[in-house]
Amino acid sequence: MKYLSLLSLSALPLLALGQVITITITRTTVGPVPTTSVSATPSLPPSSTVSATPSPPPPSSTIVPQPTPSPVIVNTTVSYDPAYGNAGQSLRTVSCSDGPNGLLSKGFTTFGSLPSFPNIGGAFAVTGWNSPACGSCWELSFTSNGTTRRVNVLAVDVAVNSFNVAPAALNTLTGGRAVELGRVNAVARAVAASVCG
Repeated sequence: MKYLSLLSLSALPLLALGQVITITITRTTVGPVPTTSVSATPSLPPSSTVSATPSPPPPSSTIVPQPTPSPVIVNTTVSYDPAYGNAGQSLRTVSCSDGPNGLLSKGFTTFGSLPSFPNIGGAFAVTGWNSPACGSCWELSFTSNGTTRRVNVLAVDVAVNSFNVAPAALNTLTGGRAVELGRVNAVARAVAASVCG
């Protein structure tokens, strides 16, 4: 007669990928069993235990991609200021002048030197001198009589809770009605800076 050995594993919690766990194997002997019904299995000495020391997962050289944040989309108003339409105007006159985030530090000197000129202006996202939002690009959308027009504007200055752009940019947005309308309701959406040049 041979004896049947029953092995039991303790319940294990769910573990993170790459963790090492400890497994305890307990041997229990149950009465004699006829040899014809026992399959060949390795036997363990009494009170056998298999264990391993827990260790953190191995370091990874792969950077886990982060989800792309949703673009900023806001309802706002857009007005115009003729100063932003002056190609010779120095960038020293706006909040996004010098400093690490300023446009002078990127090699631009005047409004006309900016690739997106005359589609420039103040934006609510620029909170003051050297703002991280200096040089950000915004798609402005305006709908009138079922027609939606868009213009991409480079943020170069502060505009409290709105956008204040060059007359040419507001004319593009309104179909040539900047002076007539003065200020319009619009939707602003942050887009890649490369869109503005």
